[in-house]
Amino acid sequence: MAKADRLSGDRTHSPRKVDGFDSVARAVNRLDFLVDELAERRAFLGRVVESTPDALFVFDGEGKLLTLNRRATAIMGAAPGEREGQGVDELLARVEGELAQEGTELHLGDGRTFLVTRSTGVRQAQWSDIHLAMLTDVTEQRRAEAERRHALEFLSHDMRSPQVAILGLTSEREGDEAPEARFARIRRHARRTLELADNFVEMARLGDTPLDLAEAGPGALAGEAADRAFAVARDHGALVTTAYGDDPVFACCDGAVLSRVLDNLVGNAVKYGARRVTLTVSASEGLAVIEIADDGPGLPPDRAADPLLPLGSRAGGPQ
Repeated sequence: MAKADRLSGDRTHSPRKVDGFDSVARAVNRLDFLVDELAERRAFLGRVVESTPDALFVFDGEGKLLTLNRRATAIMGAAPGEREGQGVDELLARVEGELAQEGTELHLGDGRTFLVTRSTGVRQAQWSDIHLAMLTDVTEQRRAEAERRHALEFLSHDMRSPQVAILGLTSEREGDEAPEARFARIRRHARRTLELADNFVEMARLGDTPLDLAEAGPGALAGEAADRAFAVARDHGALVTTAYGDDPVFACCDGAVLSRVLDNLVGNAVKYGARRVTLTVSASEGLAVIEIADDGPGLPPDRAADPLLPLGSRAGGPQ
């Protein structure tokens, strides 16, 4: 019985430990061993690919996708294996992707941004070489960088302008206007600086403090904003009006924050050339909508399209 076991080959051991004189049995045993070892190595490689903390793509030498992990599959929005064999251009078209920064960043159509890291592997069997591409989500980092740029732009331009005006008005020059008029202009610029500083602090607070949500009437908030803008509108020869739908509108919101946004929008519209500003409150698909429209010049197209521009800074045109 022991002799028969040796002839058939014990597949639970390495081929080097197989006893017996049957060459066919030894070859079969060795083939089984190699198949098992190959399967184990493939499973191990699959676990390594899946355990990568970022999205990982593996391409052949012709740029065709060989495999990808679940994180990469989620970015592509496809079932596992559906995108294999496709080229880079096809994959980018799928997600409306665009490579930037000399191919080191990938911008997707949904607004996400990924850092692209690439490496080239050694020659492998039928593949001339292997190319790896790893995508690291840096959407929040890029958004934070853009916000910092806007903050610096705000500090260097908006805050600096009234300060420069104040310095000019305080200089002693022959032929200057009357002191009372000069002091009035200084006070106006100083108030403008204080208002800008308050707005900047409020924006920073909103980024760190949770909203205090409660049921409020947007119509009442819009009417109060129009009342508060009466004095500045009168000084600029502008008219601020409100319009409401047939039914009352209620919403869960932070009333103080929304009032601040409305004040900024209406105030900026009046100060920058609008002669008529209208706040319209309505309901649409279960949402409360406050639309602010004016006949002012508005922002340049590139600035108006900037999604990171603070809401309270958009003056002119429909809001």
